[in-house]
Amino acid sequence: MNPISVPADPPFGKESESTNPMQGIGLPDSIEPQSNFIISDLLRTDLYVSQVRLQYAMWTLAASLSSQLQDIRESLYQCAQKLLESLEWMDENFLSIEHVQARLLICIYELMRKDHQRGWMSAGRCFRLMQLMRLHEVDDPENVVRRKSVPNAENWIHQEERRRVFWMAYSLDLFISVRGKWPLTLHEYTTSTCLPVPEDNFQHGNYMEMPCLSDPTRSLAEGERSPFTESIILASVCRYLAVHRQQSATEGAQGTTTLQAFWDRHNWLSEMLKSRTGPLALDYPTSLQHSDPMLLFTSMTAHALVLCLCTILEAAPCETADHQNAVAAFRHRALLAARRILALSRSLAHLSYLKVRPRASFSLSPRRLLTVSAKVHPFTPLPLRICADFFNTHRYLDEAAASQVREIEAALGEIGSVNNLARDYLLA
Repeated sequence: MNPISVPADPPFGKESESTNPMQGIGLPDSIEPQSNFIISDLLRTDLYVSQVRLQYAMWTLAASLSSQLQDIRESLYQCAQKLLESLEWMDENFLSIEHVQARLLICIYELMRKDHQRGWMSAGRCFRLMQLMRLHEVDDPENVVRRKSVPNAENWIHQEERRRVFWMAYSLDLFISVRGKWPLTLHEYTTSTCLPVPEDNFQHGNYMEMPCLSDPTRSLAEGERSPFTESIILASVCRYLAVHRQQSATEGAQGTTTLQAFWDRHNWLSEMLKSRTGPLALDYPTSLQHSDPMLLFTSMTAHALVLCLCTILEAAPCETADHQNAVAAFRHRALLAARRILALSRSLAHLSYLKVRPRASFSLSPRRLLTVSAKVHPFTPLPLRICADFFNTHRYLDEAAASQVREIEAALGEIGSVNNLARDYLLA
């Protein structure tokens, strides 16, 4: 694929050639790492076709998060869409990591600024592109043997970038499916792609081997843990929880419920959640949990899954006093989890919505990298809504529940200014 020459400036203003293109659209501050995949070569004018599409996708998402640029975000979105579709129609060799990255950004934009159905359709296309590129088997034994014959830093960075794109899409699949109660597309048991390395290792090019996600109950070593890997593991726990809910509902409808099997699944999930929330509390100080957007979302999600498990438990028949006592004890645990989500939500007001930070690449050729993300995780409304629903249905547990619901709804209202997921939850 040949490089093409394009203007370095976005199509809505001029700037000097030495200016960061993100600064050229008037964005405040800088973009922090949260989407967990790298957007590279955005400061060059000799961009490849797929990189141009990625550049426009990045501008689209960035403009959607800036109050000063709302009048141009739709034009950028339409342009990015046309560029992506034209490449897919005209070039049979269009597949590249940049193309998948651009599709992911457009999907996130549609979920946040369009509607859930359109974002879901875009996600499906993105997942198929990833499967065509076989990103689900980056660390398949045959591929690893082949790569080890030519070890170098550039190769490792490239493979790690592919891992991050896959796991970003894996998490996206889960959170979209939870929102719409749709079946899942990507599954960890068909995946031979290792978990991503911690952010500092990636940014500084410090190679390390990470495990695959064959067992979500497995404890990660101290150097392997990061907010992103924890969020991936929690996404897998959420998948098990969805299976538990569906299996319990089916058994109840068919009259084939076996209480022992139900409680075995419940206890296994309960212990799994303890094994995940414990390290989060111990490894990351409270101040960091309130200031890091990925960690804040991950902590909220861990507690929200406790609420979901409680809802499933309460719908099950309780035939013995021991079962009733177990339900009451877990309900109290869920109340504490809901209060924790509320406490975490108070940090959202202190997070700016967008930051852009140039970073140096660990690469054989000098490049500048930009990592895109909103300071507030795009799916933060999901655990907030689960928390509000719990308080609404359990007002008898806490006389302050009504005011707590209002506080959460106020947080959703703030996020709703740039995220339609939050707005939709308020209107539901």
